[in-house]
Amino acid sequence: MLAPLYHVFPETGGSPFNRVRTPQLLPCRLRKLAAQFQVTPVAGGAVVYPQVRVRFYSMTGSPITSRRDSAIAKVDELVINLEPLQPGTAEVCAATPIRAVTSPQDVPIRPKDLPRNRAVRMEISVTPFADPLFAQPVADSNSSNDVISFWLMRAC
Repeated sequence: MLAPLYHVFPETGGSPFNRVRTPQLLPCRLRKLAAQFQVTPVAGGAVVYPQVRVRFYSMTGSPITSRRDSAIAKVDELVINLEPLQPGTAEVCAATPIRAVTSPQDVPIRPKDLPRNRAVRMEISVTPFADPLFAQPVADSNSSNDVISFWLMRAC
């Protein structure tokens, strides 16, 4: 088994406003939501190519999708391929998973896709890959630190 290759911080247990019943409130006319997080490979491991996914889920666990005005396909995630990370180094990353723009090809969710006055879960997950094409996932013996979730609610 391989040692854990990376960690995602901050952990979600510290805030009383990160629960389904006490979500972080967002304004009804939200225009943009950005998030920062840190990815850290464990010292002594191999070089990894981290891939980050940001998804939104309803209270029942169903994915929240966005239908593009000019496209048939639904979009339900933002994928970010990071540069390779050396063992023991850290990278602070940023993602903008919600943006109100007219042609959001790189943004999975528009503000109007989030329900009003209902909590949703934003999930950020990291998967390590052994190659720059992100085709060969690396086994992780401790995947418990690969996902963080934030409860949010668009208050209208």
